[in-house]
Amino acid sequence: MADESKPLDGKTTFDDKVIFEAQRLSYDAARVIAEKIAKRISGRTKDHAVVIAGTQFLADLSSLAATAEVLVELEQDYHAFAHPAQSMTRSVSRGESNAGFHAALIPPLLPILSAATAAAQGALSLVSLFRQDVDYKGVPVSIDTVAFEIELAARVRMHKAREVIVPDLVVFRKPSSAPGSLKTLLEHVKKARAAAVTALDQSAMDEHHVAKRESLITRSTGDEIDREETTPEVTKKPKPIAKTEAEQKSDPVSKALSPLDQRFNDLQSQLTKADASGSGLTTLARLFRVESIMTHDPMILHARVVLAGGNNRVQHSLWSLMWSGDGLSSSGGAVVNWAILSPRGAVEDGAVFSHSMSAKSTKPPEAAPNIL
Repeated sequence: MADESKPLDGKTTFDDKVIFEAQRLSYDAARVIAEKIAKRISGRTKDHAVVIAGTQFLADLSSLAATAEVLVELEQDYHAFAHPAQSMTRSVSRGESNAGFHAALIPPLLPILSAATAAAQGALSLVSLFRQDVDYKGVPVSIDTVAFEIELAARVRMHKAREVIVPDLVVFRKPSSAPGSLKTLLEHVKKARAAAVTALDQSAMDEHHVAKRESLITRSTGDEIDREETTPEVTKKPKPIAKTEAEQKSDPVSKALSPLDQRFNDLQSQLTKADASGSGLTTLARLFRVESIMTHDPMILHARVVLAGGNNRVQHSLWSLMWSGDGLSSSGGAVVNWAILSPRGAVEDGAVFSHSMSAKSTKPPEAAPNIL
């Protein structure tokens, strides 16, 4: 009897681990966006060198400029002590070099929870056969930064760029020794310090000789001082005596250079620290790498995936089994911001692109056009 008939329950659900398809489609969406960006800027990038500049690269570029400026100031301050005309008690304000590092965070997409149930009116037993349950399961996706930069670099290269650089894949052989380079500035500071120490030591020795001569003259009774007795006292070089820590602190040379030495030591300490992003590189290595890349005079293309996510859809009914396979489907998408920056950091072009895909969506072209 109809009143005793019960609907046939049928429902398919996704386990939390079933996320690959939604993630794959999100990566495909990012690839489509990379192609859109490359096509948009192809007129600018043709026959040019291009660097894919993430937020970390831009931070390193700023840190390089700041470090170079600090080194130039240190060289000038040490240089001032190497000249007698400059005061030994010159006050030096201590500076700090702050390297800003910014890590890009991709916020997770909140699960989309919805349920829909459609029931046809009629005999209960017939309705149960065509009853439909639909579930959506949100899938957060984190697109790997280097993976996207590689895809974007390949797409830009397809559109006739001369060369495209992904910073995290660059291995430099040795630092540049060109004038104004980081290595050259470090060497100049060390040489300027050595010259300052030499000049201050000589000045202190001259003052010691003058004081010794004045002491001899003061002790004399007005008669002529026997040259055979005084000459050895004045011209004889004192034997080097190891100074205690307290004597070193009271040494006029150490006192004069102490503020500068502290600044230089602090800077070197910062440069030798391991990078906070976990790459294993020191800050100095990152700055050398940025400097090496910029010798190519590349066009700066900033791009970053700011959002990615997807969902799995389950549709279970006799109708879907008859016409739509197993009723399982997925979708994924991504949002990317990008900009072409001038050497001064001004935005010359840019936009926010988004794209979503399902299994039936058109994929980006795989084959590269002739780039020779």
